[in-house]
Amino acid sequence: MPAKPSTPSATARLGKAALLVACAAAAAAPVLTAGTASAASVTTWDRVAMCESTGNWSIVSANGLYYGGLQFSSSTWKAYGGTDYAPQANLATKYQQIAIAEKVLADQGPGAWPVCSVKAGLTKDGPAPAFPTATKPLTYSGDLPVSGRWSNGSATTVGVFRDGTWALRDTNGNTTPVGFGQAGDLPMTGDFDGVGHDQLGIFRPSTNTFTVRHDDASATSLAFGQNGDIPVPGMWDHNGHAQMAVYRPGTGTFIVRHDDGSVSTAALGQAGDTPIVGDWDGVGHTQMGVFRPGTNTGDQNVIALRHDDGSVTTAAYGVKGDLPVTGDWANKGRTTYGVYRPGNATFALSTAYAGTADSVFTYGNGGTWS
Repeated sequence: MPAKPSTPSATARLGKAALLVACAAAAAAPVLTAGTASAASVTTWDRVAMCESTGNWSIVSANGLYYGGLQFSSSTWKAYGGTDYAPQANLATKYQQIAIAEKVLADQGPGAWPVCSVKAGLTKDGPAPAFPTATKPLTYSGDLPVSGRWSNGSATTVGVFRDGTWALRDTNGNTTPVGFGQAGDLPMTGDFDGVGHDQLGIFRPSTNTFTVRHDDASATSLAFGQNGDIPVPGMWDHNGHAQMAVYRPGTGTFIVRHDDGSVSTAALGQAGDTPIVGDWDGVGHTQMGVFRPGTNTGDQNVIALRHDDGSVTTAAYGVKGDLPVTGDWANKGRTTYGVYRPGNATFALSTAYAGTADSVFTYGNGGTWS
């Protein structure tokens, strides 16, 4: 596992993120290009990772000190420019981790991985890694998953949205249909009225407009955000009702509009991530997170949750092609996560941050990636 260099390099900055519907299944190619003077092939790095982390590129060591497939320390990851991609190595893609490893190899030599370099045959004079070419992001078409508390005091349940038609599932499995919105809108939910349950809303990308449907079926609208933003409303002001917010993929930035009209921002994520929000810690207000799709078919997704102190915890959940959902499924006062699998219209919800599903059921008509 790489040691911290004696002279740290560039200042850290967070990477970018991308839109759910357009980019959730995009192949992740690195920004950096490895040189040839001191290099190793991807196959060699795979062998190092198998020794260091059993080949798990999203892992965190049991003692919490080393991250990713090549087990970078936080200081090494930052010093060699890794935070251009993600706050920690386990949140970066395999090829981004290899790109940083190439820098470490050139500077420190294979001894940065003293045991595993020998086992894997890692040397400084190998062939440069052949990184994959970026591919066109896939486009999703079909039901979009939603979640919310549809009645006071209830646990969060799920629903689906397609082209302005909502189907809301209650805790008994019954469905309530609602017409609100149109094709091209992005669904959102939140307790905008502060009444103890969620209302439906849509974000219209063509006009960057939020529209909320109140309990009496009236609607109010607010223009906020810009082209390409993703809606992420939540209890950002800690005052009992939801405020509007967006996630800007171009900068990996959450932008929150407060009740007094002021705006605050926070950066989290990288290219290909989807924003998720919820009260992860049960503190009575919304916190930020991102959902990182698996790179290859069958690969697990990574969920990264940001806490109030700025720390980030991660979990592997679901597989590439899934869409994220969040909610307080067990009505315990804190938000957990789940996924919607479009191919078979299946929700898999976790109540304990355990990486396994506690509730699995089919609902909606699913969708396809193309």
